Order: sequence, then structure tokens, then C-alpha cells
Amino acid sequence: MLTYDVSVAYRPSSRVNHIDLSKNGINLAWAQSDSKVCKLSNFSNYHEIIIDSSITGLKFKTNYLFILDEAFGLRKYSNDSNISWEVQIPSGGSMLSLCNEFIAVVDNLGRLNIVNYHGALQHVSDLFSSIIRLESIDNNLVVVQEDGTIHLFDGKKIIWTRPKRGDVGESVTSVGLSSNGNLIIGREGYALVPGEEEALEMEVWDLTDKVLISRMVLRNRLLKIACNHSRTVLGFDDGSVIELIDLNKTIDEQLELINCKYPIKDLLLTETNNLIAGAWFYIHGLNQNGQKWMIEHQGIVQMIVFSESKELVYFAGDDQNDYTENEPIGYFDLKSKLLESDKSELTSW
Repeated sequence: MLTYDVSVAYRPSSRVNHIDLSKNGINLAWAQSDSKVCKLSNFSNYHEIIIDSSITGLKFKTNYLFILDEAFGLRKYSNDSNISWEVQIPSGGSMLSLCNEFIAVVDNLGRLNIVNYHGALQHVSDLFSSIIRLESIDNNLVVVQEDGTIHLFDGKKIIWTRPKRGDVGESVTSVGLSSNGNLIIGREGYALVPGEEEALEMEVWDLTDKVLISRMVLRNRLLKIACNHSRTVLGFDDGSVIELIDLNKTIDEQLELINCKYPIKDLLLTETNNLIAGAWFYIHGLNQNGQKWMIEHQGIVQMIVFSESKELVYFAGDDQNDYTENEPIGYFDLKSKLLESDKSELTSW
């Protein structure tokens, strides 16, 4: 079995809830369940930021770090971890997304708050309710509501709404972009689905012309979507990772790249066509030259971040056992050579 030489980046003092990496790949930050944000700058300088409540969002933009918490709201920190500004969000924050020219924050009442990069709360939108997911697309925002309604929002107004399907109701299981900028939606119909509607489907929408390009019946729930400049991959709840190669073919006719046996928790496709998938306690990979590899974590892999510039992969997870030690944050270098290892030795790091 092939694997990478994995090292411990840090041993957190409590459970890791969020993790992010700056675009240049030299600043790593993670949020812990003890309301502490930890940051490694230039791989060595360690800083701690103490927040008064649970942390619900953590994002880098250049070297600035944005932290959202559920009681107060949003704060921006400089590279030396000093606070640049803070803005109180009505009802506290539950979800964070960064667009090119504005910041989107969902408060604890499910409303969308728009903040500019100078730290001013511009407005609270009453166009949405019960928001469960956000996806940033350049300077637009995909907003997913609990009832399955999906909107494209430009920071001020709705510019497109996906029509709902069926009268029974539906759940959106995933949203993401294809390599050519189309919106991919994984959906599930509730209960018995009437008429010609299928229980599990994938839709592909052209966001420029606002038209449906394709609708595909699925056997399994679509959980994760990843793309680079030329390829699109899909991760499902049966553990399969499939490359979307032709919208005129069924999902069974697409190319299966790997099967992780467990539901896909995270999925990355690098610009150099390295595939990385997190499922259960394992990270599975498929390199650009076709080599498959595996890494085992001590906890369930829940978060993976990658630096294109440094080709470093960081990951975190938890075994969900309150009586064991907190699981370390691990990392490895995709540029390094793969090593032969017995599966029983994959946790030796």
C-alpha cells in the first residue's frame, strides 16, 4: 500500500471545529471547541486568539483572518493577529462566506447579513429564511434554504432562483461549481416522490443564461463537488468518487476514480490533477500519474485544506469520543515521494 510521510502540525487542546489555510500556503488557522483560535504564521510563529463564544466561521482572505462567533459577530485580524475591526451581527453569527467584494454572514435567525471589507454592516436581507448553506462564486453568492429553494444573490438583490421541484418538498444535499463555471446541485426528494420526479437527482445549471443544462438520476446521495480548471469530480455517500465527463451520459456511465467505501466528508481536486478524498478515518488519494494512496487518521477525517503554491495538505478530525485525547492536526507534502507501507502501520505518524 502506498502512503505519504505524514507529520503532526499541532496537537490542539480541544476538538477542532474549523480549519483554513491562506492562499499563499504559509498561514494556517484552526478553531477549537474551547473558543480558541490558533494560528501558525510562516509555519512557525504561533498565536492564540480567545473568543468569548463558540466559533462558527473561520476564513482567510490574503493574510487577513476573519472569525465569526455565535454571540457577537464578525472580526477581522491582521497577519500579526491584532484585531483590525469588528462588527456586531444581530442575533449573532452562524455561517460565513467571503465573496470578492462583500462578506456574507448568516445570523442565528437564518437571515443574511452583508458586511463590506471595511467592517460596516451594509444591510440585513429579509429575502431569505432558514438558510442552511452558502457558496461563494466570485462576487455572487449561492444561498440554499431549508425547504430546498436556491437563489443566486449579488449582494443587493436576487438575480436568479431555481424553481422548486415537486409538491412534497426536497432537500439540497450539495452545491458546487463545475470546471466551466456551471452550478451543480445534488438534491433528494422527501418521502414518496410523485409523478416523474426521482428521489435522488443531480442538476447542472448555466448561471449566465439561467437555464437548466442537464438533470441526471442518481443511485446515491451527492455529498461533495470539486473541480479545477479542466475537470469536475463528485463524491457520494457510498464512498465513490466519480469524474463528470459527459452530461449526456448517466452517472453509471461516468468514470469512477476511486471508492472509499464510506461517505465522502471532504473532496479536493488540485490544479495539477491530484485527487484527495476524506472518508471515515482515511484520506484516499489518486495522483496525476494514476497512483492510489491512503493515509489513516486517529479521528474521523472532517476537514482537509490544501495549498496550491506549497502543495501541502493539512487535515483534522475527531474520533467523537469524549474520553480520549484530542486528535492531532496532520500534514504531508504532495511533492514528496510515496512510500510503501502495511495498512496496519498507517497510524504510526
